[in-house]
Amino acid sequence: MIFYESLTISHKSIGLEELRSILGFKPRGLLKPLRMKPNETELAAASTVEEYYELKEPQYVDLSLSSYSVLKKNVEKAVKFLDRRFPEYRNYYRTKLQRALRNRNVDKDTVDEMIEEFEFVQQQVNEALMGFHPSSFYRKKEKICE
Repeated sequence: MIFYESLTISHKSIGLEELRSILGFKPRGLLKPLRMKPNETELAAASTVEEYYELKEPQYVDLSLSSYSVLKKNVEKAVKFLDRRFPEYRNYYRTKLQRALRNRNVDKDTVDEMIEEFEFVQQQVNEALMGFHPSSFYRKKEKICE
């Protein structure tokens, strides 16, 4: 059950990786410290679009260094498992986010719109994943976790 919980969290990490990639930003890493929601002054002070994105990027307690429920190694394994067994998750995020971005220049308004799109897509993926029974992730004789 712990691994299934890791899967439900890990798709968000995959989605954030794809969002950063599509916007042309460097990878985020799996777990980050939680931060307070930025105020208008902090957002206005962001000198680059990537700095602005860093302030606005969606946060999840389960993908933070403050998480007690999921270990980093479990998230890493779950991301690898989803990429190997269900590459559709990553492809779905990539396709939907690329379509939303189209050929626009990336500025602060675009970042806001793309974060909204990410949250919409993330909700769709979450609902699809919740429709699976945990046993559907296992094949006979397939070892998922070491």
